[in-house]
Amino acid sequence: MEKKRNDKTEMAWIILIVVVILVFGMIFSNIETIDDSSTETTKQTTSKSSNNLYEMNEKVNFGDWQIEVTDVKDTQVLKTEYDSKETKNNYIVVTMEIKNLQNKPAMLLTSDTQVTLGSVGIYSRSLFELHNNKDEYVADYNLEGYLDNDISIMFNEINPKTTVQYKAVFETNKKSTDANYTLTIDGSEKAIKLY
Repeated sequence: MEKKRNDKTEMAWIILIVVVILVFGMIFSNIETIDDSSTETTKQTTSKSSNNLYEMNEKVNFGDWQIEVTDVKDTQVLKTEYDSKETKNNYIVVTMEIKNLQNKPAMLLTSDTQVTLGSVGIYSRSLFELHNNKDEYVADYNLEGYLDNDISIMFNEINPKTTVQYKAVFETNKKSTDANYTLTIDGSEKAIKLY
């Protein structure tokens, strides 16, 4: 009888050890390696601007994405070959380079995006926002069709380690040079000064 208890105890310990080894194996197999190139970029970006306010033409990391504002233009008319859209106010067109720092294709979405399959589409706050001293403006994604974008930001994945050009449009009451505008991405504390 005593030998049976020892055998059962030994078997229980062996099973426990095997389970612990399997659990640790699963945990450590899910840890991803860090990409040295994105780490270097992060170090460069944070060393340039420590107060979360960045300049145009400066590469800024926002999570798994790197964004660089390369141009800002004011216009009252957005045109394509076949159509145009006019405003009595002002359109600020912000051109940026967006790079996916991840190791897999991904969509640039806001942190609160909710995608519902089988019913009504996508809910999200605006990914890109302009701020001046008093006002906040959101990008108008309905105007994407009037611009020469590499992709539609809302519905396409960007491949890993690749950069695409994207233009965001904001309808404002002042030109970009008449106010101290900053661009924020997904409600981040980081902002990019326009001019």
